[in-house]
Amino acid sequence: METARPRIEEHQGDVFYTKTGKPFIYRTNRYTLVIVESRRNVQWHEIRSALEAWPIAGPSEIPRCPERSGRYVYGIVSDERIRQGDW
Repeated sequence: METARPRIEEHQGDVFYTKTGKPFIYRTNRYTLVIVESRRNVQWHEIRSALEAWPIAGPSEIPRCPERSGRYVYGIVSDERIRQGDW
């Protein structure tokens, strides 16, 4: 998480994609990521859960992460701008 969070914060405002190809943009704050299009909050602990479970094949494999957030979490942590080959 210590390497992922700065990358995630750096790329806020960029376009990311869910596994099904739906584009989205997020903004970060101290406690959450806010998905601009849906105004849905993604908790930082959901990002941590995905990273701890990696490798995963899709959003349904993220532990302790609701389906409504999982699609965005997976889209972020699986993106090469965030991964940079580290996971």
